[in-house]
Amino acid sequence: MTIGRLDFQITNAKIEFSSHNALIDIHQIPPGYDMERQKGKLDFEVQHSQLEVDSSNCRSEEGLKTTSELISDAAQEGLKSIREFSSRMASEGKELLKNAVLDKHIIGKIAQQNSLPQQGQTVLAFIPSEPPKINFTDNVFRIDAAPDTLNFNWNVTTQAEITSIQQAGVDIRIKQYAKIEINLIENPPVVDVLG
Repeated sequence: MTIGRLDFQITNAKIEFSSHNALIDIHQIPPGYDMERQKGKLDFEVQHSQLEVDSSNCRSEEGLKTTSELISDAAQEGLKSIREFSSRMASEGKELLKNAVLDKHIIGKIAQQNSLPQQGQTVLAFIPSEPPKINFTDNVFRIDAAPDTLNFNWNVTTQAEITSIQQAGVDIRIKQYAKIEINLIENPPVVDVLG
């Protein structure tokens, strides 16, 4: 009697592990600023010197008149001169007619009377009681200058946008399953038990 022999072969399972990290996108707006510029200025102010002389009180004490009063007085004097001239011509004409027969030299006498210089008038010198008012203002020069102004407004973002691109994980893959192989090496002889 021959006993058969069995061969056992055991194969272990093979498992592969692969892991990958999470991928995260972080987006944050960079800080910035806004600049505002105000232009400076340069202003000049010039006032020229002035000299004011007020002699109105002196002139009024002297009896000097205004322009309108002088015009009115000149018109009155003109009318007066015309009336005096007309009256004199009339009187001289009457005298000429009256004495032309008696006096041969009447025309010469009338001419001599008109050509004689008139007697002058004596005028006293006038000294005003109040001197003229003198006001002097010196020239003025002012400068108003202001430099440019810069204003900065800072924009700082404290929040960020976080976007998950890939989640973390572990991949498990069975590369080979476990198994047992049984092989019969020798076949036992066949025994005829019936013969």
